[in-house]
Amino acid sequence: MTYWPRLSRAQRTEPVRRVGVLMNLAADDLEARARISALQRSLHELGWFELRNIAFEIKYADGRIDILPRLASELVAANVDVIVGAGTPAVRALKMQTNSVPIVIGAGGDPVGAGLVSSLARPGGNITGFSLQSTEVVKKRLQLSGEIVPGLTRLAFLWDPNNASIALQLKETEAAGRAVGVEVQSVEITTVAQIEAGMLAAAKARADAIFASSDAIQTTHRAHVAALAIQHKLPLSAEFKIVASAGALFTYGPSVADLWRRAGGYVDRILKGEQPGQLPVQQPTTFELVINLRTAKALGLTVPPTVLARADEVIE
Repeated sequence: MTYWPRLSRAQRTEPVRRVGVLMNLAADDLEARARISALQRSLHELGWFELRNIAFEIKYADGRIDILPRLASELVAANVDVIVGAGTPAVRALKMQTNSVPIVIGAGGDPVGAGLVSSLARPGGNITGFSLQSTEVVKKRLQLSGEIVPGLTRLAFLWDPNNASIALQLKETEAAGRAVGVEVQSVEITTVAQIEAGMLAAAKARADAIFASSDAIQTTHRAHVAALAIQHKLPLSAEFKIVASAGALFTYGPSVADLWRRAGGYVDRILKGEQPGQLPVQQPTTFELVINLRTAKALGLTVPPTVLARADEVIE
Protein backbone atom coordinates (compact mmCIF):
# COMPACT_ATOMS: atom_id res chain seq x y z
CA MET A 1 0.00 0.00 0.00
CA THR A 2 1.40 3.40 -1.00
CA TYR A 3 1.51 6.12 1.62
CA TRP A 4 1.22 9.76 0.46
CA PRO A 5 2.59 12.37 2.89
CA ARG A 6 0.06 15.00 3.89
CA LEU A 7 2.08 17.82 2.20
CA SER A 8 2.24 16.05 -1.16
CA ARG A 9 -1.51 15.42 -1.10
CA ALA A 10 -2.09 19.13 -0.44
CA GLN A 11 0.22 20.09 -3.26
CA ARG A 12 -1.60 17.82 -5.72
CA THR A 13 -4.93 19.44 -4.97
CA GLU A 14 -3.64 23.04 -5.07
CA PRO A 15 -5.46 25.11 -7.72
CA VAL A 16 -3.43 26.01 -10.80
CA ARG A 17 -3.37 29.71 -11.71
CA ARG A 18 -2.88 30.68 -15.35
CA VAL A 19 -0.49 33.44 -16.42
CA GLY A 20 -0.56 34.76 -19.98
CA VAL A 21 2.43 36.42 -21.63
CA LEU A 22 2.23 38.54 -24.78
CA MET A 23 5.80 38.73 -26.07
CA ASN A 24 6.71 41.12 -28.89
CA LEU A 25 9.73 39.04 -29.97
CA ALA A 26 10.05 35.61 -31.59
CA ALA A 27 9.93 32.35 -29.64
CA ASP A 28 13.50 31.46 -30.63
CA ASP A 29 14.90 34.91 -29.75
CA LEU A 30 17.40 34.59 -26.89
CA GLU A 31 16.21 37.90 -25.47
CA ALA A 32 12.60 36.69 -25.36
CA ARG A 33 13.75 33.58 -23.53
CA ALA A 34 15.79 35.66 -21.07
CA ARG A 35 12.83 37.90 -20.22
CA ILE A 36 10.43 35.00 -19.69
CA SER A 37 13.07 33.14 -17.69
CA ALA A 38 13.52 36.17 -15.40
CA LEU A 39 9.74 36.28 -14.85
CA GLN A 40 9.49 32.56 -14.14
CA ARG A 41 12.51 32.50 -11.80
CA SER A 42 11.01 35.35 -9.81
CA LEU A 43 7.71 33.50 -9.46
CA HIS A 44 9.54 30.30 -8.55
CA GLU A 45 11.27 32.13 -5.70
CA LEU A 46 7.84 33.28 -4.52
CA GLY A 47 6.48 29.74 -4.37
CA TRP A 48 4.93 29.30 -7.82
CA PHE A 49 5.84 26.10 -9.66
CA GLU A 50 4.73 24.77 -13.03
CA LEU A 51 2.84 21.46 -12.84
CA ARG A 52 1.88 22.34 -9.27
CA ASN A 53 0.18 25.72 -8.92
CA ILE A 54 0.94 27.82 -12.03
CA ALA A 55 0.78 27.43 -15.81
CA PHE A 56 1.92 29.77 -18.57
CA GLU A 57 0.23 30.62 -21.87
CA ILE A 58 2.76 32.49 -24.04
CA LYS A 59 2.09 34.18 -27.37
CA TYR A 60 4.94 35.46 -29.57
CA ALA A 61 4.46 38.29 -32.09
CA ASP A 62 7.80 37.80 -33.91
CA GLY A 63 8.32 41.57 -33.97
CA ARG A 64 5.02 42.19 -35.80
CA ILE A 65 2.75 44.83 -34.29
CA ASP A 66 -0.05 43.96 -36.73
CA ILE A 67 -0.73 40.53 -35.17
CA LEU A 68 -0.76 41.75 -31.55
CA PRO A 69 -4.57 42.30 -31.48
CA ARG A 70 -5.23 38.71 -32.54
CA LEU A 71 -2.78 37.30 -30.00
CA ALA A 72 -4.23 39.50 -27.27
CA SER A 73 -7.71 38.24 -28.09
CA GLU A 74 -6.52 34.64 -27.89
CA LEU A 75 -4.97 35.20 -24.46
CA VAL A 76 -8.11 36.80 -23.05
CA ALA A 77 -10.22 33.97 -24.49
CA ALA A 78 -7.92 31.46 -22.75
CA ASN A 79 -9.29 32.63 -19.37
CA VAL A 80 -5.91 33.45 -17.85
CA ASP A 81 -5.79 35.03 -14.38
CA VAL A 82 -3.25 37.74 -15.27
CA ILE A 83 -1.32 38.75 -18.41
CA VAL A 84 2.20 40.15 -18.69
CA GLY A 85 2.64 42.35 -21.78
CA ALA A 86 5.99 43.14 -23.40
CA GLY A 87 6.05 46.77 -24.43
CA THR A 88 3.51 49.50 -25.10
CA PRO A 89 1.97 48.10 -28.34
CA ALA A 90 1.37 44.71 -26.68
CA VAL A 91 -0.25 46.24 -23.62
CA ARG A 92 -2.33 48.56 -25.79
CA ALA A 93 -3.60 45.54 -27.75
CA LEU A 94 -4.50 43.83 -24.46
CA LYS A 95 -6.25 46.94 -23.17
CA MET A 96 -8.46 46.92 -26.26
CA GLN A 97 -9.52 43.34 -25.46
CA THR A 98 -10.28 43.52 -21.74
CA ASN A 99 -10.86 45.93 -18.88
CA SER A 100 -11.14 43.18 -16.28
CA VAL A 101 -8.22 40.75 -16.67
CA PRO A 102 -5.23 42.17 -14.73
CA ILE A 103 -2.36 43.26 -17.00
CA VAL A 104 1.25 43.77 -15.90
CA ILE A 105 3.58 45.77 -18.13
CA GLY A 106 6.80 43.74 -18.29
CA ALA A 107 8.87 46.64 -19.59
CA GLY A 108 7.10 49.42 -21.46
CA GLY A 109 7.65 53.03 -22.38
CA ASP A 110 5.55 55.87 -20.97
CA PRO A 111 2.24 54.26 -19.86
CA VAL A 112 0.68 57.60 -18.95
CA GLY A 113 1.55 59.26 -22.26
CA ALA A 114 0.32 56.17 -24.10
CA GLY A 115 -3.01 56.35 -22.29
CA LEU A 116 -2.60 52.98 -20.58
CA VAL A 117 -2.86 54.23 -16.98
CA SER A 118 -4.17 57.36 -15.25
CA SER A 119 -0.92 58.03 -13.39
CA LEU A 120 2.20 56.20 -12.25
CA ALA A 121 1.28 56.44 -8.58
CA ARG A 122 -2.38 55.48 -9.06
CA PRO A 123 -2.80 53.57 -12.32
CA GLY A 124 -6.48 52.76 -11.81
CA GLY A 125 -8.21 50.19 -14.01
CA ASN A 126 -6.68 46.80 -14.70
CA ILE A 127 -3.14 47.77 -15.74
CA THR A 128 0.09 48.34 -13.79
CA GLY A 129 3.70 47.27 -14.18
CA PHE A 130 7.16 48.54 -15.01
CA SER A 131 8.22 51.38 -17.26
CA LEU A 132 11.48 51.82 -19.17
CA GLN A 133 10.87 55.54 -19.20
CA SER A 134 13.66 57.71 -17.86
CA THR A 135 14.40 61.08 -19.45
CA GLU A 136 17.98 60.82 -18.21
CA VAL A 137 18.63 57.78 -20.44
CA VAL A 138 18.31 59.81 -23.64
CA LYS A 139 20.55 62.57 -22.30
CA LYS A 140 23.14 60.02 -21.21
CA ARG A 141 23.15 58.26 -24.59
CA LEU A 142 23.61 61.58 -26.35
CA GLN A 143 26.43 62.53 -23.99
CA LEU A 144 28.19 59.20 -24.56
CA SER A 145 27.81 59.54 -28.34
CA GLY A 146 29.44 62.95 -28.13
CA GLU A 147 32.35 61.56 -26.11
CA ILE A 148 32.97 58.67 -28.50
CA VAL A 149 32.18 60.26 -31.90
CA PRO A 150 34.33 63.33 -32.65
CA GLY A 151 32.47 66.38 -33.95
CA LEU A 152 28.95 65.00 -33.42
CA THR A 153 26.45 67.54 -34.80
CA ARG A 154 23.85 65.41 -36.61
CA LEU A 155 22.09 62.36 -35.23
CA ALA A 156 19.63 60.04 -37.02
CA PHE A 157 16.85 58.50 -34.92
CA LEU A 158 15.29 55.26 -36.19
CA TRP A 159 11.76 54.74 -34.91
CA ASP A 160 8.35 53.22 -35.50
CA PRO A 161 5.60 55.89 -35.38
CA ASN A 162 3.09 53.17 -34.42
CA ASN A 163 4.73 52.98 -30.99
CA ALA A 164 3.53 55.85 -28.77
CA SER A 165 6.33 55.48 -26.23
CA ILE A 166 8.99 55.73 -28.95
CA ALA A 167 7.35 58.92 -30.21
CA LEU A 168 7.94 60.41 -26.76
CA GLN A 169 11.54 59.19 -26.85
CA LEU A 170 12.04 60.98 -30.17
CA LYS A 171 10.78 64.25 -28.66
CA GLU A 172 13.12 63.82 -25.69
CA THR A 173 16.04 63.16 -28.04
CA GLU A 174 15.23 66.25 -30.11
CA ALA A 175 15.07 68.38 -26.95
CA ALA A 176 18.33 66.94 -25.62
CA GLY A 177 19.94 67.53 -29.02
CA ARG A 178 18.88 71.19 -29.15
CA ALA A 179 20.42 71.74 -25.73
CA VAL A 180 23.87 70.66 -26.97
CA GLY A 181 23.68 71.76 -30.61
CA VAL A 182 22.97 68.35 -32.17
CA GLU A 183 20.39 68.18 -34.97
CA VAL A 184 18.14 65.09 -34.80
CA GLN A 185 16.92 63.52 -38.04
CA SER A 186 13.73 61.45 -37.82
CA VAL A 187 13.91 58.19 -39.80
CA GLU A 188 10.66 56.19 -39.73
CA ILE A 189 10.81 52.39 -39.92
CA THR A 190 7.53 50.48 -39.79
CA THR A 191 8.56 47.27 -41.60
CA VAL A 192 11.65 45.10 -41.83
CA ALA A 193 12.02 46.09 -45.48
CA GLN A 194 12.41 49.75 -44.47
CA ILE A 195 15.44 49.16 -42.24
CA GLU A 196 17.96 49.25 -45.09
CA ALA A 197 16.30 52.26 -46.75
CA GLY A 198 16.26 54.10 -43.42
CA MET A 199 19.93 53.44 -42.83
CA LEU A 200 20.76 54.62 -46.34
CA ALA A 201 18.74 57.81 -45.76
CA ALA A 202 20.73 58.49 -42.59
CA ALA A 203 24.01 57.97 -44.44
CA LYS A 204 22.96 60.25 -47.32
CA ALA A 205 21.98 62.95 -44.81
CA ARG A 206 25.55 62.69 -43.42
CA ALA A 207 24.52 61.67 -39.93
CA ASP A 208 27.47 61.47 -37.55
CA ALA A 209 25.78 58.80 -35.42
CA ILE A 210 22.53 56.92 -35.19
CA PHE A 211 20.11 55.97 -32.41
CA ALA A 212 18.16 52.72 -32.66
CA SER A 213 14.94 52.73 -30.66
CA SER A 214 13.60 49.89 -28.55
CA ASP A 215 10.60 48.99 -30.73
CA ALA A 216 9.92 45.36 -31.60
CA ILE A 217 11.05 45.62 -35.24
CA GLN A 218 14.53 46.91 -34.45
CA THR A 219 14.96 44.72 -31.39
CA THR A 220 13.97 41.59 -33.31
CA HIS A 221 16.23 42.45 -36.26
CA ARG A 222 19.02 43.99 -34.19
CA ALA A 223 21.84 42.10 -35.95
CA HIS A 224 20.64 43.38 -39.34
CA VAL A 225 20.41 46.95 -38.03
CA ALA A 226 23.90 46.75 -36.50
CA ALA A 227 25.45 45.24 -39.63
CA LEU A 228 23.98 47.96 -41.85
CA ALA A 229 25.21 50.65 -39.47
CA ILE A 230 28.76 49.30 -39.71
CA GLN A 231 28.45 48.99 -43.48
CA HIS A 232 27.50 52.67 -43.75
CA LYS A 233 30.12 53.70 -41.15
CA LEU A 234 27.44 54.97 -38.77
CA PRO A 235 28.17 54.67 -35.02
CA LEU A 236 25.02 53.00 -33.66
CA SER A 237 23.79 53.16 -30.09
CA ALA A 238 20.70 51.60 -28.53
CA GLU A 239 18.94 51.11 -25.24
CA PHE A 240 19.18 47.35 -24.65
CA LYS A 241 22.52 45.59 -24.07
CA ILE A 242 21.53 42.79 -26.48
CA VAL A 243 21.95 45.27 -29.34
CA ALA A 244 25.59 45.82 -28.34
CA SER A 245 26.08 42.06 -28.42
CA ALA A 246 24.58 42.12 -31.92
CA GLY A 247 27.09 44.74 -33.10
CA ALA A 248 26.03 48.23 -31.94
CA LEU A 249 28.87 50.51 -30.85
CA PHE A 250 27.37 50.91 -27.39
CA THR A 251 24.14 50.61 -25.46
CA TYR A 252 22.92 52.42 -22.40
CA GLY A 253 19.61 51.88 -20.70
CA PRO A 254 17.63 50.04 -18.05
CA SER A 255 18.15 46.36 -17.34
CA VAL A 256 15.15 44.72 -19.00
CA ALA A 257 15.83 41.43 -17.21
CA ASP A 258 15.58 43.24 -13.87
CA LEU A 259 12.21 44.76 -14.84
CA TRP A 260 10.83 41.36 -15.87
CA ARG A 261 12.10 39.88 -12.62
CA ARG A 262 10.27 42.60 -10.69
CA ALA A 263 7.16 41.98 -12.81
CA GLY A 264 7.06 38.51 -11.26
CA GLY A 265 6.51 40.17 -7.90
CA TYR A 266 3.48 42.04 -9.20
CA VAL A 267 2.05 38.87 -10.75
CA ASP A 268 2.42 37.18 -7.36
CA ARG A 269 0.64 40.01 -5.56
CA ILE A 270 -2.22 40.07 -8.06
CA LEU A 271 -2.67 36.30 -7.88
CA LYS A 272 -2.91 36.69 -4.11
CA GLY A 273 -5.73 39.20 -4.41
CA GLU A 274 -4.29 42.71 -4.83
CA GLN A 275 -5.83 44.98 -7.48
CA PRO A 276 -3.51 46.13 -10.32
CA GLY A 277 -4.96 49.64 -10.30
CA GLN A 278 -3.72 50.08 -6.72
CA LEU A 279 -0.15 48.99 -7.48
CA PRO A 280 2.00 51.93 -8.67
CA VAL A 281 3.80 51.73 -11.99
CA GLN A 282 7.48 51.53 -11.13
CA GLN A 283 10.43 52.92 -13.06
CA PRO A 284 13.87 51.39 -13.68
CA THR A 285 16.49 51.34 -10.94
CA THR A 286 19.28 49.40 -12.68
CA PHE A 287 21.07 50.79 -15.76
CA GLU A 288 23.78 49.24 -17.94
CA LEU A 289 26.48 50.65 -20.22
CA VAL A 290 27.88 48.10 -22.69
CA ILE A 291 30.60 48.99 -25.23
CA ASN A 292 31.55 46.91 -28.25
CA LEU A 293 35.24 47.48 -29.02
CA ARG A 294 35.09 45.21 -32.08
CA THR A 295 32.57 47.59 -33.62
CA ALA A 296 34.62 50.61 -32.57
CA LYS A 297 37.61 49.14 -34.42
CA ALA A 298 35.49 48.45 -37.52
CA LEU A 299 34.35 52.09 -37.49
CA GLY A 300 37.87 53.43 -36.89
CA LEU A 301 36.90 54.93 -33.54
CA THR A 302 38.82 55.01 -30.29
CA VAL A 303 36.69 54.82 -27.18
CA PRO A 304 38.17 57.17 -24.54
CA PRO A 305 39.51 55.44 -21.41
CA THR A 306 37.19 57.62 -19.31
CA VAL A 307 34.19 56.05 -21.07
CA LEU A 308 35.57 52.51 -20.85
CA ALA A 309 36.07 52.97 -17.12
CA ARG A 310 32.33 53.61 -16.70
CA ALA A 311 31.23 50.56 -18.70
CA ASP A 312 29.46 47.67 -17.01
CA GLU A 313 30.57 45.37 -19.83
CA VAL A 314 33.09 45.63 -22.66
CA ILE A 315 32.89 43.37 -25.71
CA GLU A 316 36.35 42.75 -27.18
